[in-house]
Amino acid sequence: MLVMGSVSFAGTTPSPSPIAPDNSFNETKAFAGLNWKIGKSLVPQLTLGVAHAQGTNEGHVQGGKFLVNIGLESLGDDIQFKASYLNGNTDIQGEVGVGYDLDTHSLLGFGGVNGAHVAGGIDVGMDKTITPYLG
Repeated sequence: MLVMGSVSFAGTTPSPSPIAPDNSFNETKAFAGLNWKIGKSLVPQLTLGVAHAQGTNEGHVQGGKFLVNIGLESLGDDIQFKASYLNGNTDIQGEVGVGYDLDTHSLLGFGGVNGAHVAGGIDVGMDKTITPYLG
């Protein structure tokens, strides 16, 4: 069984609520899954996080996400904290953010794309290392 470690507001259908009477939405979701650093290890990272997004009845979505990746190869190593901004529509959102890698003791920047239950992108370390990921 393949489990993807991503949250996306893809497929979210705006529904009426007292907070958003114009048929828009305002949601916060917790998520868990797996994340693979392409070219680093076949053993994934456990991803735990929370995402918040607001959307319009036209399908535009924007929000933010906070997550922690925990390496499963040797617990306690390969831990990352990431915070990002999401922007797109209910099918796909672009993501850009910053994080901190406890393994390298350095900041990182990243960018990627979120879809329904899958995310991919590139981490760029302060030492200019580039690491693609898929989760």
